[in-house]
Amino acid sequence: LISRLYDPDAGEISLDGINLREISLQDLSDHIGVVSQETFLFHDTVASNLRFARPDATNEELIAATKGAQIYQTIMEMPDGFDTLVGERGYRLSGGERQRLAIARVFLKKPEIVILDEATSHLDTENEAAVQSALFNLLSNRTSIVIAHRLST
Repeated sequence: LISRLYDPDAGEISLDGINLREISLQDLSDHIGVVSQETFLFHDTVASNLRFARPDATNEELIAATKGAQIYQTIMEMPDGFDTLVGERGYRLSGGERQRLAIARVFLKKPEIVILDEATSHLDTENEAAVQSALFNLLSNRTSIVIAHRLST
């Protein structure tokens, strides 16, 4: 509802006292970052998938975002680094790697509001710890909405 994928049937949702229906979808998109349970990645390179969040991002900004999301070292170990193809929907990556790329996208975007929708639900304990650490970095000084079924999340 906050990102206006759906509008409420009754009542209203406000952001800083402004009815969301009065805010353009583009403005909302510019200020909200979402990491969902199912991450969508394009059949393209790591860099292109990251730049989906900000097409004008520099290589230095990609590096900073991936370091914040704790995926930089993994990318450097890939055959072509940032130029490695991730495959359709990121099938060449583990679940934790896909999640951390999604988190890096949000780091790159630098939104004021971050929504995490079951962002760690399908991860093993090792990947969950890395993703949680990345999320801690991401959520610092931002309005955050975290949807999770597990208390450890």
